[in-house]
Amino acid sequence: MENLSTAKISPDGGLMYLGTARGIHVLQADERKTNWTPLTHALAGHDISALAWDARSPGSLLAGTAAGELFTSGDYGLNWEPAALSFPGQKIWTITPDHHRAAGAFYLGLQAGHLFYTPDCGATGEELAGLREVPGASYWFGPFGPAIFHSIIPVEGQPGSIYLGLSVVGILSSSDGGQSWQDTTANIPRVPHELPEGPALADIHKLALHPLNPARLYATTHYGTFRSDDGAKSWENITAGLPFEMTRPLALHPQDPETVFVIAHEDTDDSLPIIRGPLQVHRSRNGGRHWEVLESGLPQQANCAILRDAFISHLGQNCDLYLGTNRGQVFASYDEGDNWQSVVEVGASVRVVRVSA
Repeated sequence: MENLSTAKISPDGGLMYLGTARGIHVLQADERKTNWTPLTHALAGHDISALAWDARSPGSLLAGTAAGELFTSGDYGLNWEPAALSFPGQKIWTITPDHHRAAGAFYLGLQAGHLFYTPDCGATGEELAGLREVPGASYWFGPFGPAIFHSIIPVEGQPGSIYLGLSVVGILSSSDGGQSWQDTTANIPRVPHELPEGPALADIHKLALHPLNPARLYATTHYGTFRSDDGAKSWENITAGLPFEMTRPLALHPQDPETVFVIAHEDTDDSLPIIRGPLQVHRSRNGGRHWEVLESGLPQQANCAILRDAFISHLGQNCDLYLGTNRGQVFASYDEGDNWQSVVEVGASVRVVRVSA
């Protein structure tokens, strides 16, 4: 158990959590919520791959690691202890609260496409086995390993309705709380499996659903960026105007379904796509029909990567944006991406960025 009780956290202020290759950093915002002070560094010996809390109980957090460990905190991240639930050897890719149940209920997406559910912040849990009954599930792997489980989206106001996004799998949806699943990848391109008998799969990099319009989804993929206006029944390719076909990180304006932000990566033979030149964010204000470059304040020769959960939007005075790099840099924008400023450097690859309040 980590004991860092000498630090002081004000729950009324903004908090930033950085899940990194060497633990969790917690930062506190000032009254204007534009300047951040590091408070504590916890779980320093662990590679943090997922982090979440329920807005109805923001002091209770769950963190997952690349080794399959699950940790809990009940005091806004000051102190952590192992949860009863753990998954040795199975990377925890993502953790998402289930707002349709009581606070403390979370979905956990694990390596190779296993979906678990805990109703009590990791004290107990069970696998939602219906996902593994999807035809072809035994072939959910690609040239870089097992499927990456990066997006779990319970639909606001629609109990039982969930979307999933998985690399080397596709987009799946459920209307019965995860007991059964339908493939909603639709017309997003698929590629042949590396095994002759395997099914063609879609390399979805990130999936997002707009909170004000449940029919509007965006997806970044290895072969383009896509928008759906009909609840994932069909997808429109909105890649034109971006510097590379491949996009990974994705963020939406919390109040405008038409405004979307993506980061494009150069495709390489390495396992981690690299931004070799200037670090840029691309923004569209009309659903991806036109893109503009946002780079003021970002490093001009970054030679870095931005991981899927290290780029987020947050409803502040308007639409705040935060991103972390694999070089340990963290940047923020408080004007919808027009200008960026350095927040902190943490000396380890940033896997997850989360901001509360």
